[in-house]
Amino acid sequence: MASPAASIEEYFQTLDQRFVPAAAKGVKATFQIELSGSKAGTWVVDVNDGAYTLLTAAVEKPTVTYQMDSDEYLKMANGDLDGTKAYMMRKLKVKGNVLMAQKFKGIIPPAK
Repeated sequence: MASPAASIEEYFQTLDQRFVPAAAKGVKATFQIELSGSKAGTWVVDVNDGAYTLLTAAVEKPTVTYQMDSDEYLKMANGDLDGTKAYMMRKLKVKGNVLMAQKFKGIIPPAK
């Protein structure tokens, strides 16, 4: 398990430590993360059967799109904010394949 990230940049730079290949086995999906706020940007995690590629530009038709404030996303990535709670509190918006969206937590789990 990876350590908590101090910043959004560190989070994405350490995806290799966070990624769980076994959880991604048989999965072919594109997870687009659109962040607003102090560290706004778009990152795409393209998962293909146990491997991933990180892209820093939006794709036309992602499997799942997450939209969230960057500070809140960092809390969620570090395990300080539950993803389901964030969704219920409308801090996290999810578009696309909701069943696939739920798999992301196992593919790149929170730090805690």
